[in-house]
Amino acid sequence: MTKMFATVAESLGVIGSAHVMFDSVMGVLGTKDSEQVIAVAKIVDEAEHLELTGLMTHFATAVYLSDDYLDRQLETFTALVERFRWAYPDLIVYAANSAATFREAAAHFDMVRCGVADCGLDPLQEDAAEWGLERAITLCSYVAAVRRFEVGDSAGYGRAWSTSPRLSAPAGSGTATAGVANSRTTVTF
Repeated sequence: MTKMFATVAESLGVIGSAHVMFDSVMGVLGTKDSEQVIAVAKIVDEAEHLELTGLMTHFATAVYLSDDYLDRQLETFTALVERFRWAYPDLIVYAANSAATFREAAAHFDMVRCGVADCGLDPLQEDAAEWGLERAITLCSYVAAVRRFEVGDSAGYGRAWSTSPRLSAPAGSGTATAGVANSRTTVTF
């Protein structure tokens, strides 16, 4: 993947900015192997058309105040950060999502990535006003279609929804559109 990124950057005549992701046990992106993270960082750093600019991770349970998993993830990531800082002192390091931003100052590193807090929502699902957050997002929807489904019918990509085989009669289903509207953009799914 890194070599492909470098090839694309070279073909476009640009320097690609790369952030390496450490999977501190969230299981989504990156690698759990810190040695592999360091090896990828070295490949990026040595590539002519790439610039290593960041190291990051995601926190799996920062929204749960009673869970100590955030502490374990932070400890694992911090150990890697110490190694990276020695080799790449100007690297931008970041880990905190909205919940970790409010919950744990040690997770701030060089910057934070607020998501739901940018929308005015309390990531800890308590009181947004306590954090000085104001609603900045509106979810708008309507029922766009109502359909009859026979036993065994399905809908959605990959047939994600289907009537239960236990049904003995047809069922009705409504499709609601969903969109996000804020001051910057409108997206309809």
